[in-house]
Amino acid sequence: MNMRAFAAVILLCGFCHTGSDKQKLIPFQRRNSAKKRRNIGTFNGLHPSYLFAPLLRENSKGIVNLYQRLCCYAKKTITADKLEAVFQTNYLSTFILNYYLKQKLINQNSGRILFVNSEAHRFAAWGLNLDDLAWEKHAYTGLKSYGTAKLAQLLSMIKLNEHFAGTGVTVNAMHPGNVKTNSGQNNGPIYKFFKKIFVDKSAQSADIAAEALYYLGVSKDLENVSGKFFNLTSEEEPAPPALDKDAAEELWALSCELGGVK
Repeated sequence: MNMRAFAAVILLCGFCHTGSDKQKLIPFQRRNSAKKRRNIGTFNGLHPSYLFAPLLRENSKGIVNLYQRLCCYAKKTITADKLEAVFQTNYLSTFILNYYLKQKLINQNSGRILFVNSEAHRFAAWGLNLDDLAWEKHAYTGLKSYGTAKLAQLLSMIKLNEHFAGTGVTVNAMHPGNVKTNSGQNNGPIYKFFKKIFVDKSAQSADIAAEALYYLGVSKDLENVSGKFFNLTSEEEPAPPALDKDAAEELWALSCELGGVK
């Protein structure tokens, strides 16, 4: 594997955990490399996005990778920002961050954004309901809300890929597989029991996903690859709603409005 040393590796986590659990996805020897710099962002609302983005934008060293994997709620939860929690955490908070950082990435003529996405985007089989992001008109389930948020992330990748065209900056997404972590501990006992008995028994070591993340993040093989979806390191075609350019345009406009960005 042909790897390249980068200036900074950024790990961004949702508010189910503080970030320590997700650090398992970066192998120990790489986490402690002197050539890497680690910044941890925990998004328990939109406010940290507005605080964290300027810090990264003003960082004198180049920003290279944004690893983003967040959380799922079995029960509908509305945040202090009056938004549905899964959509806000998995998608909108990091949309704001990427929006503020895109010009810095363009100016440095290099960089990679790597969304830790999910095959669960396929649960949003009929696309996004942009007029009902709070799930007031549709029945809420944890899987559907999670799938919707991950679909939104893939649609934002379409627009980001357009913004970065010809700049040396790439944006891709990957499904890390069923990884054995402590995610979902914010949910109730029924969810925890189901996860322990049915999900965790078939879960794979975090080392497998970590190797895939590292490869996609720094390998020269991926230097000019952008706008793609990977299952670990194998390129896949995402679900049709994730390729809808019109929906991507609508979502981008709505996201700018909800996030208060221009």
